[in-house]
Amino acid sequence: MGAFYEGLKPGVKMDKNIAYYLLWYLLRRFILGLVVVASRSVYYWQVSVTIYSSIIAIIIIGNTMPLATKKDNVMEYFNEFMILLVCYNTMVFTDWVPDHEMQYKGGYVAIGVVFTHIGVNITLMAIEGIHNARLRVTRWKLRRKFAKVRGERMLRHQ
Repeated sequence: MGAFYEGLKPGVKMDKNIAYYLLWYLLRRFILGLVVVASRSVYYWQVSVTIYSSIIAIIIIGNTMPLATKKDNVMEYFNEFMILLVCYNTMVFTDWVPDHEMQYKGGYVAIGVVFTHIGVNITLMAIEGIHNARLRVTRWKLRRKFAKVRGERMLRHQ
């Protein structure tokens, strides 16, 4: 449930943009669950609802920018776009494409999209982790330096 409100603009009253984002967050999960359960054998509904829900999510995120930082909004937009690409690739694996060789090649495209998505997210997490580690080391060095300065000042005043 923490993902429901994690990263939203803090300290801001529930404005219209955040309300749209949260409403779509819940509604999307409900609709996807309903479609998967209700239409197990009808792939058209599963694929089309997934694609349309991704498009609507991209529109809402692009128009409302509900998250706290620009970087978080851009990452959310990127993640939704990559989910949309994976959804488009699922059409290749249905009966709509009867050629098995094309389905086989489509599998490589889907693998490439998923690896790109994972690679970008892991790279950004690593960059942020390195940045945070540098900040901690710098903060630690400054504390040590000023602890020595404070100690010397205390000795002079005694």
